[in-house]
Formats: sequence, structure tokens, C-alpha cells
Amino acid sequence: MAKVYITSALRTFTESEESCTVSGDTVYEIAENLSRRFPEIRKKFFRDDGSLNTLVIIYLDGKDIRLLQREKTAVNPESEIKLYTALLGG
Repeated sequence: MAKVYITSALRTFTESEESCTVSGDTVYEIAENLSRRFPEIRKKFFRDDGSLNTLVIIYLDGKDIRLLQREKTAVNPESEIKLYTALLGG
């Protein structure tokens, strides 16, 4: 199972968990399974149409998934995933 690290801004949706292990073969499956474990984070991860929301930035083994295959990016059981919230401003 991949190790998922959760930034402090998202911990209110994960019962204050800083990290956890999650199963899944792709980034999308990891997001789905994490959302099953912590249903409150679903609204941050997914849009109404089921696609991944761009408000959560996901790094897989130190690489931004937006530079890889996005939600289709393959995940190994020993992978590390870090979740960050996008900074918005104006």
C-alpha cells in the first residue's frame, strides 16, 4: 500500500491524520480509497462530474502528477504520495 502524507490544511478532513497507507494501482484509485476512509475529503478531491479537483495538488514520489499522467499515473505499493492544497489568490 502507498503511504499518503496529508498537509495540515487537509487534516480537518482526515480526522487529523498526518499520514496513512492506502491501496490503489493509480492516483485516482488512491483518491477514491482515501475518500472512502475519510468521506469528508471527497469534496476536496473530486468535482461533481467525478474528475479530480485541481484544488488538491498531488505529488507521487516527488513528482507533480500534472506533469505525469495525472489521475491515471500508476502507483507502486512502496510509493509516497503527498497532498497539498492549491494556493488561491488575486
